[in-house]
Amino acid sequence: MAMKISVVGTGYVGAVTGATFAEVCGHSVLFVDVIKDKVDKIRSGKAPFYEPGLDELLSKNRDKLHATTDFSEVRDSDAIFLCVGTPPSPDGSVDLSQVFSAVGCILPYIQDGKFRVIVTKSTVPPTTGEKVIKRLEQKGLVLGRDFGYASNPEFLREGNAVHDSLHPDRIVVGCADKKTEDVMKKIYSSFQCTKIFTDVRTAEMIKYTANALLATKISFANEIARLCSRLGVDVYHVMDAVALDHRVNREFLNAGLGFGGSCFPKDVKGLISLFENMNIPTNLLSSVLDVNESQPLFGINILKESLGGLSRRTVGVIGLSFKENTDDVRETRAYPLIKGILSEGARVVVYDPLASENFVNEYPDVGQKIVLAKSLRDAIDSSDAIVIHTAWDEVKRLSPNSFKEGQVILDGRRALDVEKFKNSDKVTYVGIGW
Repeated sequence: MAMKISVVGTGYVGAVTGATFAEVCGHSVLFVDVIKDKVDKIRSGKAPFYEPGLDELLSKNRDKLHATTDFSEVRDSDAIFLCVGTPPSPDGSVDLSQVFSAVGCILPYIQDGKFRVIVTKSTVPPTTGEKVIKRLEQKGLVLGRDFGYASNPEFLREGNAVHDSLHPDRIVVGCADKKTEDVMKKIYSSFQCTKIFTDVRTAEMIKYTANALLATKISFANEIARLCSRLGVDVYHVMDAVALDHRVNREFLNAGLGFGGSCFPKDVKGLISLFENMNIPTNLLSSVLDVNESQPLFGINILKESLGGLSRRTVGVIGLSFKENTDDVRETRAYPLIKGILSEGARVVVYDPLASENFVNEYPDVGQKIVLAKSLRDAIDSSDAIVIHTAWDEVKRLSPNSFKEGQVILDGRRALDVEKFKNSDKVTYVGIGW
């Protein structure tokens, strides 16, 4: 049954979620955002950011999608999804100001006796739902009568968000009341996957635990890779064999320069903050971040050994986004990588097909010191050594003949054909853990 849904916030989560509801379920979706430029882009069938497949999804469903800066239009909604940012505070805890601001913006328009479900899809720490409910109750609204509440965390991978949203491996919904559960089941009735209905606090915890575990797997692989580098063992062969054990999944065991993005660093820090607030030691999660912070420096040391030092050398860094198929540079490992290379007295030339402008704006201290290459070819030709930070498709297609004679290549993402490059006499090919 088609329903009327409002989505507050048109970032990665909000825009993809709303477009998916229209595509899979036929729901009528209203996007609400305070930024007019984002609203105008969605109205024209375009995404406010780069995400493969999202423009096509928005354009295809324009008859079911509407966008506005006017919060009063949420009145007609059966459910209002909060998809706003929850950035880290300086102390690592989660800044929930945008969540409560969104609640405040919709509050004047949901006090009319009509039952609506308020759904937090943003990643928020456990007990956030209880605080939102309390905020609404303080305004005289009664849970289960005037409003319902649910926590519905997302599990999207940037660069694959459209696919993940259209084909989820599970849907998690934490409901504060039975009436809300009934509504949420109707909203997701068209999805054929495992659906977990639980309480609000458990749903919030599931999201944090999932991201913390994936981040732990990456840092575990990177720490093993450091030993493999010294032993002359290929860590990818090690992980391939280890993952054949049915108890181990191969995903997120790829060694490299570390993880970045809007989720893993923030969510691990947020979880650590929860531990600290309850006076519970968390040596494991702290170590996960420690390994991730130092991993780019480990890569720089490999590069220094291969070149005999970096002073007065020109190093080309390929890829600035935290992963391929996105222009997102939040917490990208390219920042500490480039900062460390510059501190060694090297000149840095960078190339990224999408994220160069975002990187320079986000990290001006480094952005003012680097040279932006116009193409991948220009970056290679102007450098003594190349560091591959992001595994873009055009990078994966490179062969040893794509590089200059004697050029050192640090493959920080296992993007290249290892056997071809190891067996090449033209270049010096090194990796992290192989």
